[in-house]
Amino acid sequence: GTILVLGFLYDEANDESVVTVERIRDAISQTWFASLFDASSPTTKFDAILVLAHMDVRDESMTFLQAELRRRVGNDVAIQFVT
Repeated sequence: GTILVLGFLYDEANDESVVTVERIRDAISQTWFASLFDASSPTTKFDAILVLAHMDVRDESMTFLQAELRRRVGNDVAIQFVT
């Protein structure tokens, strides 16, 4: 099967000049994220999604991300969060 693995950090101020941290809400509105789920591409069919998340499981960003992933892949694809 095919597993999509995504990694996210908690939303924080970006005070480092060598690292860019994007908010989850900003990341999912970008072209690269949408292209992962482009139905016209044969490489966008996933059996499962694994999300590596450096944040609390109760963080509202987790709920938002899960809802967005579910909207894009439906209920038949397993989504697992590792926090």
